[in-house]
Amino acid sequence: MGLWDQIKSIFQDAEDSQASTPVLHEVLSRHKDEAEPFARWREGLVCRRLLDWLSDQYALYLTEPQRVDKGLDFLSTKSQKGFVIHFSDTQYSLKEAEFFQLYLRERVLTQDYRTQVADARTYTKAGATERTDRYYLKPRPSFAHPDGPDVAMDGHTADQHDQQFGNVMIELVVRNEKPHQLRFSAAIYHDRIYKDPVGFGALMDIVLS
Repeated sequence: MGLWDQIKSIFQDAEDSQASTPVLHEVLSRHKDEAEPFARWREGLVCRRLLDWLSDQYALYLTEPQRVDKGLDFLSTKSQKGFVIHFSDTQYSLKEAEFFQLYLRERVLTQDYRTQVADARTYTKAGATERTDRYYLKPRPSFAHPDGPDVAMDGHTADQHDQQFGNVMIELVVRNEKPHQLRFSAAIYHDRIYKDPVGFGALMDIVLS
């Protein structure tokens, strides 16, 4: 299997796992339960180091993709763009990975987004205990223009939905209580009922700022 197929497989495995029956399925409330320690971590050196590393690697991906660190992969297809951090190849702790997931969620929510799903699924996979912590974020619904659906605005009609950056998924995979992967992706629609999405680069600017 080629490298590009392996990267796409990571995201496909994430989609396929949602249909499986977990041993435990619970609401993910870390963003509420650990708000204070997360706020302290967000201002610290580890968060800054992760952001600087991700920013440097994204710049390399855009110019010299062959030089991207082995601990990180980027995905770019017609309908989905994102990245996966292979925490299993790093020295970051579980708590640091969990807080980085919260940080990414927080940055997306600075835009006109809402949390659609926040859950954790625990199951067994290849002899290991695996947990997937998932935040699924969607743009807040737009409402019809008071002058009617055929009013043209910025090249679009008022009845077209604003998908912004698309639907954002942030998943942290924990294997045997150690961080394994963090997947961040934005999925867009190619349908005339939706306005054209904002580019993924603009979303990365928000995440990294």
